[in-house]
Amino acid sequence: MSRVKKRKKKTKLRKIIIAACIIIIIIVFIVFIKTLSKKDIDITENSENEFVLYDSSIADYVKTSEDRTKINISPKINQDMKLNELDIKNIQLTCKNGITTLLADVSNNTNKDSEMKNIKIKFLDENNKEIRTVSGYIPALKIGETTKLNVSMSSNLITAYDIEFSEK
Repeated sequence: MSRVKKRKKKTKLRKIIIAACIIIIIIVFIVFIKTLSKKDIDITENSENEFVLYDSSIADYVKTSEDRTKINISPKINQDMKLNELDIKNIQLTCKNGITTLLADVSNNTNKDSEMKNIKIKFLDENNKEIRTVSGYIPALKIGETTKLNVSMSSNLITAYDIEFSEK
């Protein structure tokens, strides 16, 4: 009878050890997932085809809204800009679910109609180094007309500190 009790004790001890190991593994997994979700790391390719790692969790000028949309409040991005004769105002850079969206009002405040423009938008970091350049277009605008520039990218560019607009 004592052998049966010892065997039952060993079996019970093994079950407790296995349950404890499973609980520890689950806790480690949960901590790991939470740590990853706090850091948004994006591997992107710059104009020299070099892969660069950007950590968007470090930018002081990136805020997160209640719906987890990241909003860039960099003073360089949010200032009014010009592309030749066109005025670019109300610039907004946001990122949600890995999609970065650039919105801006583009106005033709000249005395002649403008043609459609293929443009390059260069995203720069705080050291004025290029993160990425994307393409977009501005439709032809009549005198005094304003349109909305809307460019979306399937990468996280929310940590850009500055933007440069140029024609292709």
